[in-house]
Amino acid sequence: MKAKRYAAVVLAAGSASRFGKTKQLLQWRGESLVSRAVRVCDEADFSPIVAVTGANQAELVHELKLHSANPLHVHCADWASGMQASLASGIEAVQEAAPTAEATCILLVDQPLVDAAALRELTSLLSPQHDAAALAYPSGPGVPALLRTKWLPQLTSDRQGGGGARRLLRDPALKVALLDAPDLRRDIDTLADWHAFLDDYQPNDPRDQP
Repeated sequence: MKAKRYAAVVLAAGSASRFGKTKQLLQWRGESLVSRAVRVCDEADFSPIVAVTGANQAELVHELKLHSANPLHVHCADWASGMQASLASGIEAVQEAAPTAEATCILLVDQPLVDAAALRELTSLLSPQHDAAALAYPSGPGVPALLRTKWLPQLTSDRQGGGGARRLLRDPALKVALLDAPDLRRDIDTLADWHAFLDDYQPNDPRDQP
């Protein structure tokens, strides 16, 4: 039986204005957050892995070039207009590079507790009866999320629109399998978030940044 093919889009385009510096390059357990996101996609057997950059492009491209998984890099020129533009850029790259992929995983770099095991669990939840599998939030499904290919055009049709993947995942027409794992929702938006995260999940490498 032919193995299923799943792609991934790693969203790393934001300027992290609330954080104050390039949080995608924060070090945790010996690797940057953007490198970790690419690695867990690789370990979950997603291919291709598309990393979308916007702000701080040169720094991130340098980091991505060092990664053994060799992710496909896409620069979103209009990243400042919102995450929808970055998501559309990533999805378009997947559609070009892997038109036969059955589904695409969308994930952020600032959710460091999302690991390969969580992504594999999403793939296991995506049964033939489901259009998507997504992390459960109190307000509804969100990212990381695995979406079947037929739904992807809805994420590229309006680059300036709001809601992005979340809006689509919460469309009543979409049959979504939910992953109930509250810890995975932990994200890093501010420096205070980062310090609190490190207090809860102590770094174990001298290169980690307090």
